[in-house]
Amino acid sequence: MKASSHWLEKYKTKIDDGRGHEILSDQTPDYGGDDTGPTPLDLVVMGLAGCVNVLYVMVAQKMRLKYKTLQVDVEADKPKEARTIERARIVLKINTAEDDSKVQKCLEQAEAMCPIGAIFQMAGIEIKSRFEKVG
Repeated sequence: MKASSHWLEKYKTKIDDGRGHEILSDQTPDYGGDDTGPTPLDLVVMGLAGCVNVLYVMVAQKMRLKYKTLQVDVEADKPKEARTIERARIVLKINTAEDDSKVQKCLEQAEAMCPIGAIFQMAGIEIKSRFEKVG
């Protein structure tokens, strides 16, 4: 894995993964940016949501857990005076007829496998998760 970040203007940067995928990152107006893209810290939170989602799908396939829709929402708390995120809450929203215990077990396994979650834990960031059945 590798990444390059190229300054464009003010706090706006173009970030490239070396495989042809690019995203823009910026700061919010209260930090002098124009809010033209997610902040670098937003990208980390987005990465956690994406990681748990993908791993849930992988684990669900192995468990033969069927669902119609799946969404992972992450809310992270970073007090203004704090250097980084202090805690995160994961809510998996799933449309399924499967037993709650099976849904929960799948979520626990997906979280345990998530490398972004491991980074959060190594940084001492508290993560709490739960699921909601929807639909």
